Amino acid sequence: MSNQEKQVEILRQRIASLPPEKQAFFLQQLKQKGLSISGLVSRTPAPDLDEEKGSDRSSVTAQNNLDFSPKNSDTITQKNSIQRRQDSSEYPLSYAQERLWFLYQLDPNNPAYNIGMQWHLSGDLDLAILQKSFAAIIQRHEVLRTAFEAENGQPKLTLHPASFAMPVVDVRSLPPSTQAQERDRLTQAEINQPFDLTQPPLLRVTVIQSTPPLPHSPTPHHTILLTLHHIVGDGWSRGLLLQELSALYRAFSQGQDSPLVPLPIQYADFAAWQRQWLQGHEREQQLEYWRSQLRDMPMLELPTDRPRSAVQNFASASASLLLPLDLLNQVKTLSRQEGTTVFMTLLAAFKILLHRYTDQDDIVVGVPTANRNWTELEELIGFFVNSVVLRSRLQEACQDGGPPTVREVLRRVRSVAAAAFQHQDLPFAQLVDALQPERSLSHNPLFQVMFQFQNAAYQMQNAARPDLQLPGLTLEQQWLAPRVTKFDLTWHMIERDDGLLAVVEYCTELFDGDRIQRMLNHFNVLLESIVANPDQRISEIDILTPAERHQLLVQWNETTVPEYLTRSICSLFEEQAEQNPGSVAVTVHQSRNHAGSHDDLSVSSRKPHPPQSSLGKGANSFLPEGDLEEITYRDLNHKANQLAHYLQHHKVGTGDIVGICLKRTPNLLVSILAVLKTGAAYLPLDPTLPSDRLRFMLTDANSCRVLVDCTSPIDSLDGVPLIHLEQEGGAIAQHPISPLPCNITGQNLAYVMYTSGSTGTPKGTMITHRGLANYLSWSRDAYEVAAGSGAPVHSSIGFDATITSLLLPLVSGRTVTLLPEDEEIEALSEVLFSVGSETGRVVGDAHPTQSRFSLAKLTPAHLKVLELLGKVVKAEGKRQKAEEGRNSLLRSPTPLLPHSQILPQNPKSKIQNPACAANAFILGGEALTEAHLSYWRQHAPNTRLINEYGPTETVVGCCVYDASAAQPSNALSGNVPIGRPIANTQLYILDRYLNPVPVGVPGELYIGGAGVACGYHNRPGLTSDRFIPNPFLKAEGVEKVEGGRQKAEIKVEGRRQKAEIKAEGGRQKAEIKAEGRRQKAEIKAEGGRQKAEIKAEGG
Repeated sequence: MSNQEKQVEILRQRIASLPPEKQAFFLQQLKQKGLSISGLVSRTPAPDLDEEKGSDRSSVTAQNNLDFSPKNSDTITQKNSIQRRQDSSEYPLSYAQERLWFLYQLDPNNPAYNIGMQWHLSGDLDLAILQKSFAAIIQRHEVLRTAFEAENGQPKLTLHPASFAMPVVDVRSLPPSTQAQERDRLTQAEINQPFDLTQPPLLRVTVIQSTPPLPHSPTPHHTILLTLHHIVGDGWSRGLLLQELSALYRAFSQGQDSPLVPLPIQYADFAAWQRQWLQGHEREQQLEYWRSQLRDMPMLELPTDRPRSAVQNFASASASLLLPLDLLNQVKTLSRQEGTTVFMTLLAAFKILLHRYTDQDDIVVGVPTANRNWTELEELIGFFVNSVVLRSRLQEACQDGGPPTVREVLRRVRSVAAAAFQHQDLPFAQLVDALQPERSLSHNPLFQVMFQFQNAAYQMQNAARPDLQLPGLTLEQQWLAPRVTKFDLTWHMIERDDGLLAVVEYCTELFDGDRIQRMLNHFNVLLESIVANPDQRISEIDILTPAERHQLLVQWNETTVPEYLTRSICSLFEEQAEQNPGSVAVTVHQSRNHAGSHDDLSVSSRKPHPPQSSLGKGANSFLPEGDLEEITYRDLNHKANQLAHYLQHHKVGTGDIVGICLKRTPNLLVSILAVLKTGAAYLPLDPTLPSDRLRFMLTDANSCRVLVDCTSPIDSLDGVPLIHLEQEGGAIAQHPISPLPCNITGQNLAYVMYTSGSTGTPKGTMITHRGLANYLSWSRDAYEVAAGSGAPVHSSIGFDATITSLLLPLVSGRTVTLLPEDEEIEALSEVLFSVGSETGRVVGDAHPTQSRFSLAKLTPAHLKVLELLGKVVKAEGKRQKAEEGRNSLLRSPTPLLPHSQILPQNPKSKIQNPACAANAFILGGEALTEAHLSYWRQHAPNTRLINEYGPTETVVGCCVYDASAAQPSNALSGNVPIGRPIANTQLYILDRYLNPVPVGVPGELYIGGAGVACGYHNRPGLTSDRFIPNPFLKAEGVEKVEGGRQKAEIKVEGRRQKAEIKAEGGRQKAEIKAEGRRQKAEIKAEGGRQKAEIKAEGG
């Protein structure tokens, strides 16, 4: 064996004895120098990665199972290194410098590219020697004394003589507490002070002299603030500065010359070499890889606290979390087992976290590389760092078709990283220019999140107390960062002696600090789960802390009210009929346009009520149409009982479905109650719908009977008998007024409500008595219905929101006011803006009630229309005063007709008057925004504004939010939260894997509890897809319930989550005449479905 072969064998044995990560590091160094040794195979893909603000100095370019066996007969081969440039008078820019120079021209006052450090020195510091040491560093590295000027719009570099000033600020005359404040102020001023690139050196040092932290300590205390511009340095350069400063200070303190070895090249030599090397084949080869890898790349959509502005805001803050040393060691163990580096394992964990936060499978992050792949660059201060884009497709099909395991994600990340770092030399700016991504001033191109890892090689610049062996001095250090950021999120992972430090720089325009702190905690939980069980699928990883999980699943769903589940609507109504028999249950409002008297401002013109004994006697005496305009609780109950007996006589009973196709008269209430009393479910049918649509619903629901009146569009239907209330009124009136025996249970169907079918075939949603009674009982108490007179009904019975105003007053002893169907908006405006109305007028022995409505059920579209009417009325009031003034001067014997006969007088004062509107507006059916509410907060301060959300599949409402008072968090987004669950209801925001998502993270809204429908009538497949067993209540030992699913992001406890919810609604058309102009509002209320996209912040 030759001497050379012996040396190679010794080297091979030494490398083979190293840990896998260090093996990979040395093999990579050999490869970069054009050397290879046979018989060595790396067990890991590469060393840990470098970072823009500190990284492993060697970037990963090796792949897994690399074989560096000799390719030629020679065991060792050599390739060219970087040489000094031939023309030393030229100072070219590197591609990275060129990019920063152009950015500087656009915004010279932006300190985002300042790199700062703060050193606290205790001991006898020689300021003269310190300044001499820095001056020597500046002299040694030409890049620090280079001016970046412009000539004809292009950059021009000139080298200046070494000149260095070191300001000293003495704050010792200030009180100790003030000293600290002044030191902090000076620190922030320094790090945020922009550089003038034309005035070198591009390194600043300021010394602050202050009193020692310990009282009466004789040890002097100095704070050194060091700042350099990124165009002349990077993270690795910080470590070089520390090394050279300590070596020079020690030597100069002892009267010695500089111990530093002369540099073989300067930064300008690298820049010239780079421009020559990246010509032709090498550049095109790397570009081809990146074009293929980054084709059709998506933008990462992280959930934010505020929407992204059109122009990016660079203001930033930071948050941190120290992960325990034991966890770091477990990460290292897993990395060795899987043949990955610590960097790759941490990056895989971070990408899984982003996947769970965004619900995106294609995850793209940027990673900085030190880009010091040649020995000549290792000791150079300069801007070498480059950014590479690492794209991982986490949901590519596994062999079993399920989500990948942690081990599979590690393999994918390892493969992507290895390939990417084989093509890392292409400058990021050239990559962007070549790919030509869609540019936007709102965010960075290609990626918006940066991930950086600093391993043990960075101990000097990361250690809190690095041992620099400075004579007579001890040093503590910390990073300084300007409060600006280049990315949405920069995630630093720093290996330290005491654990793994995670530091996150974030854009404050987008994120709040508490969101980032939660994200750090979730990363910690996720990383612990990964190292504990790398065989689990990414869908099974829990990212919530135990406290969060309890809060989301249990604490925020503690809504049990057992008494709301023990009654049916029939018993609730009958109780009110017994307690308040003489109170008006239903009244019909007649619009002023049809009232005949311009002076009558009451809610309805009432006709004398005949004696009770005359009702039910004789032919056609069962509530004749157009004859009766109000009915008491006693009579309503009796008429419902008579009709119920009649239906039972026609074999209607539990399990049947009865269609109701009636116009808005007391007959409607009688019919609904009668059907419910039989134990059957009612099917609401809007008479204004096309007959084909009505026939479809009746057929699909297998209706056994249909209740109609003379206006019904249904005159015949094969197989479904019709009951004409007018024609059969006499027969109905022959039946007893006593109630049927009650056999109703909570699981019996109460009604079947069809959706509009805008997303497909209309679906019949089946709602139980238990769900309906729960909603009505809860809303009766929550909305304080007894404090008002009842509610107006102005929307179709085919719209599920109508249930609130139609049935809620009847279980509360208050009045249902039916508005005419042909002029709904005008009538609604009249009853809401009128004063002194007697909607709760007493008949017989009932107690008096207030004239103000308990509530009005509205959509946001109604609010806007009513707001327009209110503004028109206000203008009319002003005009009327002017007209009256003019007439009084003329002394006209006949005053002008007041406009108040169409709309109220002096509307501003009327709207502010507590008696003019309603105690509450219950708002739902579509997205509610702050813009809908501002007018009413000002002009109706005594009216509660309640945002009620609930799809058709959960009765009417499943959660509410009181929006009466404006909240700053809502004003920022413009959205109103959908709030908290009502009684006996659970809300869960889940990801695609049915895991609860953290606060502020988007997911799908799953609704559980009493109000959830049984499913869709005759749609078992769709029912099984949309209604699933509740896994969380099952885990608590509670019987399974069905969960309704809607897409949502919700903000809980004052923290914002968006909600995007498709709800079922209906359609109404309203034409409003105001001051000779028509205001049109189209409100969807067709078959019970309304489309809504709600972005909610829920508390």
